[in-house]
Amino acid sequence: MIENLLHEMMGEEAPVLTDDNRKEINATLQYILYLCCTERERSILRMRFEEQLNYRQISACTLISDERVRQIIVSCLKKINAYRDMLKCGIERYYQNQIIRLQERQRDEIARLNEIYGSNVSESAESECICPVWIEDMQFSARAYNGLRRAEIHSLAELTQSTTDEISRIRNLGEKTVAEIIDKVHSYGLKLLDEP
Repeated sequence: MIENLLHEMMGEEAPVLTDDNRKEINATLQYILYLCCTERERSILRMRFEEQLNYRQISACTLISDERVRQIIVSCLKKINAYRDMLKCGIERYYQNQIIRLQERQRDEIARLNEIYGSNVSESAESECICPVWIEDMQFSARAYNGLRRAEIHSLAELTQSTTDEISRIRNLGEKTVAEIIDKVHSYGLKLLDEP
């Protein structure tokens, strides 16, 4: 199943399976399938990619139309495709890379705080346990959080370097959501760049 599914999803970018990585990639694929697909979707994927059944045969087994089988498979492949990076290297290496990226982001955030507040935050961060505030930790609504992520705003410091106009121009943010973001910044005793 794993080779067929990877080839269908990733084409030329699919990882080459060897004796060393096959177990890890297979475990990663199973993990992803359990994260984003229902039991019914997983069974349809198994029929298609492991048993090599066509849509008509799957339709006969599941008592749903050929077209619905095709839609389910396409939908599942899209959901799984969101985990493409994880599939390329396996769960363990993926999370190691994520930790490295997080550490780099934290170093960048400390440098940004140094620029904003004109002090050596890295020294005080060690002595007073001052850490950057990430938007994940600010308890935004889903709409506000997703909008900020789309705008590449990942921390409170980056948010304070934005203007009200820039925030209101983020796609899918209405007046209430913009007001929520501004209120949240104020709750930390800070202001946006253009606020008096």
